[in-house]
Amino acid sequence: MKHEGVSAIAERKEQLKEGLGLVLCTRQKDSEDAFLGRQIDLAHELCLPAVQFDLRHRTNEDIEASLSDLRSFHEKNSECAISIHGEVPKIDQKTLDISNRERVKKEIELTQALDGESYTVHPPNVASGTFETVEEQQREKVLNNYARLFIPSIKSATEAGSNFAIALENMPTKGKDGAWGQTPEDIELLLSTVCNVASLETGIDMEEVQKHVGITFDVNHALHDMENIEQADQLLTEWFIRLGNRMKVIHIYMPSSETDSFLHKYEKTLELAAEYAPHSRLFLESKNNADSTKSLYISTKNL
Repeated sequence: MKHEGVSAIAERKEQLKEGLGLVLCTRQKDSEDAFLGRQIDLAHELCLPAVQFDLRHRTNEDIEASLSDLRSFHEKNSECAISIHGEVPKIDQKTLDISNRERVKKEIELTQALDGESYTVHPPNVASGTFETVEEQQREKVLNNYARLFIPSIKSATEAGSNFAIALENMPTKGKDGAWGQTPEDIELLLSTVCNVASLETGIDMEEVQKHVGITFDVNHALHDMENIEQADQLLTEWFIRLGNRMKVIHIYMPSSETDSFLHKYEKTLELAAEYAPHSRLFLESKNNADSTKSLYISTKNL
């Protein structure tokens, strides 16, 4: 039985490697914004099995100008799983509603129009320390307003029988001054709120709703500033044991060159994903220029 278990995990590990994708970030390390059209060309050139285009910090005009290129890419690369990383939902301090609701809505609609696999989105933009000290009623209002962002997409995905999912991303572990959503407890609360609100307000069965709501687990966010390898491995293992079955997307930040630290992190994540999150999509997240991104992706995928 043990041998069969190991064999099954090894097979899933190879499947995850085969499906390894790229997140092409808007902001590059040189502080310049990456041109979306060039990133679309790079994804086409690499014949990627999966790609996540980052729409954060882009103007509506920039996105509109790239729509035809995105549609063309989808038509020419029908086997490539497309996903989008959307803008951060911003809280209106007076109403506690999401002030950029229409922007987020349009991004999700675009993702679904491209037969997208997932839409990665941050929690509401509030500092962890602040969110923990506000009144419970205010916390609930913020979370419920946030959850309602995703009801139309969950409903349409259910009706269409698609596998599209909203993927809620964990934030860097920066303590009380960092963004809320750093801990497994935060993410579990966010998941349960989105699923409960969607099920209650649409009448869709909870089990069905949960098919369309999961998490984007950012490895580097979870291990922010952690240098001890053993402690990092332990923390990663805890995340996967606790939330691996809800992981739709996994991000691993790609450095400028292949370091021992990066390779260890990649191999450890691959091992844990194969055991605890076999249905997730693994991505290397790049803020490098096109040539460096291409070289590192190819060498990592061929390990």
